[in-house]
Amino acid sequence: MGLFNFLKGKPKLPETGKQKSATKAGAGLPENEAEITPKTGETLATIMLNSQTFRVLVPAGDTILNACLGNGLDAPFMCEAGVCTTCRATLLQGKVTMMACYGLNDEEVKKGYILTCQSLPQTAEIAISYD
Repeated sequence: MGLFNFLKGKPKLPETGKQKSATKAGAGLPENEAEITPKTGETLATIMLNSQTFRVLVPAGDTILNACLGNGLDAPFMCEAGVCTTCRATLLQGKVTMMACYGLNDEEVKKGYILTCQSLPQTAEIAISYD
């Protein structure tokens, strides 16, 4: 914030990545506020997070977590290696492939849990819930 701004009473707040990405058309907006059209190879993902529903595009070859973070969503994560399970979510619709799955046992996977840091969408649309 600099001494000059402090003395003049005009604090300058730093810009965060979240603020910048929220200005993208349709990115990270609640599902009823934006129309998103996927391009070839992209997946339209419906994300339920903190009792809100968002829609984001997941580029081909990208993880669900990266798409969420790239669109300004505050999705939970820690290790990004498939170990800690902080990014665990429930797959409600569609199909994903997990590149690694060290943190979930077979029973949890059968119940529909996925690690979003390792999940690559395999269908044109998916829906997940972090809640």
